[in-house]
Amino acid sequence: MLIPDKAILYAGDPMCSSCYGFSPALEQAMHEYEVPFIPVMGGLRPGANSEAMDDRLSRFLEHHWKQVERLTGRPFDYSILSRRDFRYDTEPSCRAVVAVREMRTDLAFPFYFALQSAFYARAENPTDEQTFIRIAQELGIDADAFVQAYHSEENAYETKQDFQLCHALQITGFPALMYIENRVAWPIAKGYRDLDDLRAAIDHTLKAAAENAAEKREANTVKNTGVAGESCATDGSGC
Repeated sequence: MLIPDKAILYAGDPMCSSCYGFSPALEQAMHEYEVPFIPVMGGLRPGANSEAMDDRLSRFLEHHWKQVERLTGRPFDYSILSRRDFRYDTEPSCRAVVAVREMRTDLAFPFYFALQSAFYARAENPTDEQTFIRIAQELGIDADAFVQAYHSEENAYETKQDFQLCHALQITGFPALMYIENRVAWPIAKGYRDLDDLRAAIDHTLKAAAENAAEKREANTVKNTGVAGESCATDGSGC
């Protein structure tokens, strides 16, 4: 994944209920800011950390989903929580998003949002390859090309890189936003935010980053012109 010199990284997971609740505000903000938004998959419960759906997990998820539903007003279909053949493994859906991102960067977020809705609003299996293929086709992506990309070693590697990037940035909860400028990361927000709070957080971070860059430019100018703080060494080596 290539990250521009200036970008807002969005760390999330298609099977994260708070991310689903946050998506309308995120999507609106993406239309309002010129800075590109880059999706990074966090891996909420991938692979070895996945769990089979049982009564305990079902109750746990239902509790959190209802909290998100009350907070955001987003629709939820709870019927998938009664399926005991369903395994709560978020790695397949993360890999699907990464596959689309590497094929068509412009369709990564639309695919991500559609996959969230399929899971939460319609109780479709978010670990089923057929779910991914249907959404990809609806977005105009060739099914065979998607399947090939999804199963590739490169996709498995890129997905692991996403997980590691979130770890390196010390992102411990989803959703999370960070502003990246010249390889420096500025935290924006973690957890659900409504649109007004999100705008305020982005504006604050962009302003702070701009002020920091201006201070660095000023400091470099002072250094290069020899003003303020520079002097000649008594042995002559500094002049």
